[in-house]
Amino acid sequence: DEHVRMAKYDVIGALLEDIAREMSVQGRDEEFKTELHFMELILEEILHFTHVDLNEKTLSVANFLKYLGFCCNAVKNYFKSRIVHEQAILLMKNVFMYEAVRFKVHGYCYNNVGIALEHMNQFREAKVAYQRAVDVFDTVSDWESEDKKDKCINFATSCIERINTRM
Repeated sequence: DEHVRMAKYDVIGALLEDIAREMSVQGRDEEFKTELHFMELILEEILHFTHVDLNEKTLSVANFLKYLGFCCNAVKNYFKSRIVHEQAILLMKNVFMYEAVRFKVHGYCYNNVGIALEHMNQFREAKVAYQRAVDVFDTVSDWESEDKKDKCINFATSCIERINTRM
């Protein structure tokens, strides 16, 4: 059943994001290339699902793109991270239009675009992405808690402040 596979892939994406974060901290980011390919194969499968609601599929694809893009950031493939996150943002806008800002994944993607751009020394664009993340995080309606919302807003705000010192 495609619904069950989407749920499993969401768990796999989250686990791979954690593994990429750990490997990056340990300086082993080059070892993560096989996992990136595996994630691309999963994404391709999700894209071919036909027996799920469009909104549900859109959120699943956007979340998996966020996981993939985060992993690209973790292994220092910033160009690909930017592209992947921007695909998720565009997908959300195309399906949900102005309602895309209700979903935290939309804000995470803007935040991760900011991270990628900052690492590519594109500070002005990064600042815009971080500010958009703050704006989205502030309007999101699917937070687990106010604490999580505040942490995300504070992180993006601190990124803006850091960039202001570099410009």
